[in-house]
Parts: sequence; C-alpha cells; structure tokens
Amino acid sequence: MILITALLVGCGAVKFEEMTPEDTDTTYVDSDGDGYAGSLDCDESDASIHEGAEDEDGDGVDSDCDGEDD
Repeated sequence: MILITALLVGCGAVKFEEMTPEDTDTTYVDSDGDGYAGSLDCDESDASIHEGAEDEDGDGVDSDCDGEDD
C-alpha cells in the first residue's frame, strides 16, 4: 500500500490512479475525489474542475484547466 501524504499542487502530470511506487519524488493527493491530482487538477476543492472536464463558455470558470474560460 502506498502511503499518500498531503501536497495539493505539484509539478508534473500523474493521474492519481496511475501512481506507482516509483512516483516517490513527489506525492499527490486527490483532495476532491475526482480521480485527478497534481497538475491535472487545477482546483482540488472542486471535483468538477480537472483536465478533460467539460468547460462551459463564458461562465468565469476554467473547468478543464487549460488556462482559459472556453
């Protein structure tokens, strides 16, 4: 069992369920339970915001973490 410690935002992109014991230099936590952590999730307080999420135009929220509200 891999012990996961708290680091909300890291550099590098590792989907949470794809972590392996070799990912020991950086530890990621999926605080919002959406299956994404590290740079794939730009808001760990909202499960609807992560890489690949549907992003509604003009709502003021970057839901897909691409840096734009598109």
